[in-house]
Amino acid sequence: MRLRTAILSALLLTQGLPAADLFGIWMGQVPGRRGATDDISFQFAQEGDNLSGKLYEDFGSTPLVEGGIEGDQLFFVVVAREQAGNQINLVTYRYEGKVVDGELELTRERIKAVDAVSGTEYVLNERPDDEKTEPPKIRLKRLL
Repeated sequence: MRLRTAILSALLLTQGLPAADLFGIWMGQVPGRRGATDDISFQFAQEGDNLSGKLYEDFGSTPLVEGGIEGDQLFFVVVAREQAGNQINLVTYRYEGKVVDGELELTRERIKAVDAVSGTEYVLNERPDDEKTEPPKIRLKRLL
Protein backbone atom coordinates (compact mmCIF):
# COMPACT_ATOMS: atom_id res chain seq x y z
CA MET A 1 0.00 0.00 0.00
CA ARG A 2 2.81 2.39 0.86
CA LEU A 3 4.56 1.69 -2.46
CA ARG A 4 1.36 2.37 -4.42
CA THR A 5 0.92 5.71 -2.61
CA ALA A 6 4.53 6.68 -3.33
CA ILE A 7 4.18 5.84 -7.02
CA LEU A 8 0.91 7.76 -7.34
CA SER A 9 2.41 10.75 -5.56
CA ALA A 10 5.44 10.74 -7.86
CA LEU A 11 3.24 10.56 -10.95
CA LEU A 12 1.08 13.44 -9.77
CA LEU A 13 4.11 15.58 -8.99
CA THR A 14 5.72 15.00 -12.41
CA GLN A 15 2.49 16.02 -14.15
CA GLY A 16 2.89 19.54 -12.79
CA LEU A 17 6.56 20.04 -13.71
CA PRO A 18 7.13 23.13 -15.85
CA ALA A 19 8.49 22.91 -19.40
CA ALA A 20 12.22 23.36 -19.87
CA ASP A 21 13.42 26.98 -19.93
CA LEU A 22 14.89 27.50 -23.41
CA PHE A 23 14.72 31.29 -23.60
CA GLY A 24 17.98 32.80 -24.88
CA ILE A 25 20.77 32.14 -27.35
CA TRP A 26 22.17 28.63 -27.79
CA MET A 27 25.34 27.80 -29.77
CA GLY A 28 27.01 24.67 -31.06
CA GLN A 29 28.26 22.87 -34.14
CA VAL A 30 26.64 20.61 -36.71
CA PRO A 31 28.36 17.99 -38.86
CA GLY A 32 29.25 19.39 -42.27
CA ARG A 33 30.66 17.97 -45.46
CA ARG A 34 33.74 15.77 -45.50
CA GLY A 35 34.02 15.56 -41.73
CA ALA A 36 34.03 19.31 -41.16
CA THR A 37 31.76 21.05 -38.67
CA ASP A 38 29.74 24.23 -39.09
CA ASP A 39 28.91 26.72 -36.35
CA ILE A 40 25.21 27.14 -35.63
CA SER A 41 23.21 29.17 -33.17
CA PHE A 42 19.58 29.62 -32.23
CA GLN A 43 17.71 32.33 -30.42
CA PHE A 44 14.68 30.86 -28.67
CA ALA A 45 11.63 32.51 -27.19
CA GLN A 46 9.06 30.54 -25.30
CA GLU A 47 5.46 31.14 -24.39
CA GLY A 48 4.06 28.20 -22.47
CA ASP A 49 4.56 25.11 -24.63
CA ASN A 50 5.16 27.12 -27.82
CA LEU A 51 8.71 27.61 -29.05
CA SER A 52 9.68 30.34 -31.51
CA GLY A 53 12.91 31.99 -32.54
CA LYS A 54 15.57 32.10 -35.23
CA LEU A 55 18.37 29.99 -36.64
CA TYR A 56 21.63 31.90 -37.26
CA GLU A 57 24.17 30.57 -39.74
CA ASP A 58 27.19 32.00 -41.54
CA PHE A 59 25.13 33.70 -44.23
CA GLY A 60 22.06 34.95 -42.42
CA SER A 61 19.16 33.97 -40.24
CA THR A 62 15.81 32.30 -40.70
CA PRO A 63 12.82 32.03 -38.34
CA LEU A 64 11.53 28.81 -36.84
CA VAL A 65 8.30 27.98 -38.68
CA GLU A 66 6.96 25.68 -35.98
CA GLY A 67 8.06 24.62 -32.50
CA GLY A 68 6.87 23.10 -29.27
CA ILE A 69 7.98 21.93 -25.83
CA GLU A 70 6.70 19.20 -23.55
CA GLY A 71 8.63 18.78 -20.32
CA ASP A 72 12.31 18.54 -21.32
CA GLN A 73 11.43 17.38 -24.88
CA LEU A 74 11.29 19.84 -27.76
CA PHE A 75 10.96 20.07 -31.51
CA PHE A 76 11.15 22.81 -34.09
CA VAL A 77 11.13 23.18 -37.86
CA VAL A 78 13.32 25.49 -39.94
CA VAL A 79 13.33 26.20 -43.68
CA ALA A 80 16.91 27.16 -44.54
CA ARG A 81 18.41 28.43 -47.78
CA GLU A 82 21.22 26.26 -49.13
CA GLN A 83 23.32 26.63 -52.24
CA ALA A 84 24.06 23.66 -54.51
CA GLY A 85 26.33 24.94 -57.29
CA ASN A 86 24.44 27.82 -58.91
CA GLN A 87 21.12 26.69 -57.48
CA ILE A 88 19.48 27.90 -54.27
CA ASN A 89 17.29 25.38 -52.45
CA LEU A 90 14.89 25.82 -49.56
CA VAL A 91 15.55 22.87 -47.26
CA THR A 92 13.15 21.94 -44.46
CA TYR A 93 14.78 20.53 -41.33
CA ARG A 94 13.06 19.11 -38.26
CA TYR A 95 15.04 19.24 -35.03
CA GLU A 96 14.06 17.10 -32.04
CA GLY A 97 15.71 16.69 -28.70
CA LYS A 98 15.80 17.34 -25.02
CA VAL A 99 17.61 19.18 -22.29
CA VAL A 100 20.51 17.10 -20.93
CA ASP A 101 22.65 18.49 -18.09
CA GLY A 102 21.77 22.08 -18.97
CA GLU A 103 22.57 21.61 -22.68
CA LEU A 104 20.33 20.91 -25.65
CA GLU A 105 20.90 17.56 -27.29
CA LEU A 106 19.27 17.55 -30.72
CA THR A 107 18.96 15.43 -33.83
CA ARG A 108 18.27 16.96 -37.23
CA GLU A 109 16.27 15.36 -40.00
CA ARG A 110 16.15 16.75 -43.53
CA ILE A 111 12.48 16.64 -44.53
CA LYS A 112 12.44 18.10 -48.05
CA ALA A 113 14.29 20.35 -50.49
CA VAL A 114 12.68 22.71 -53.00
CA ASP A 115 14.34 24.75 -55.76
CA ALA A 116 13.85 28.36 -54.65
CA VAL A 117 13.26 29.58 -58.23
CA SER A 118 11.24 26.86 -59.97
CA GLY A 119 9.52 25.37 -56.93
CA THR A 120 10.57 21.86 -57.96
CA GLU A 121 10.67 19.52 -54.96
CA TYR A 122 13.59 17.12 -54.81
CA VAL A 123 13.39 13.55 -53.60
CA LEU A 124 15.85 13.14 -50.78
CA ASN A 125 18.24 10.22 -50.86
CA GLU A 126 16.45 7.44 -49.02
CA ARG A 127 18.53 4.57 -47.72
CA PRO A 128 17.23 1.08 -47.11
CA ASP A 129 16.39 0.39 -43.46
CA ASP A 130 19.46 -1.82 -43.03
CA GLU A 131 21.75 1.03 -44.19
CA LYS A 132 20.23 3.78 -42.06
CA THR A 133 22.41 5.13 -39.31
CA GLU A 134 21.49 7.05 -36.20
CA PRO A 135 21.72 10.79 -36.91
CA PRO A 136 24.56 12.49 -35.06
CA LYS A 137 23.73 14.37 -31.89
CA ILE A 138 24.00 18.13 -31.98
CA ARG A 139 24.83 19.68 -28.61
CA LEU A 140 24.08 23.31 -27.95
CA LYS A 141 25.17 25.39 -24.97
CA ARG A 142 23.32 28.43 -23.71
CA LEU A 143 25.19 31.66 -24.36
CA LEU A 144 22.71 34.08 -22.79
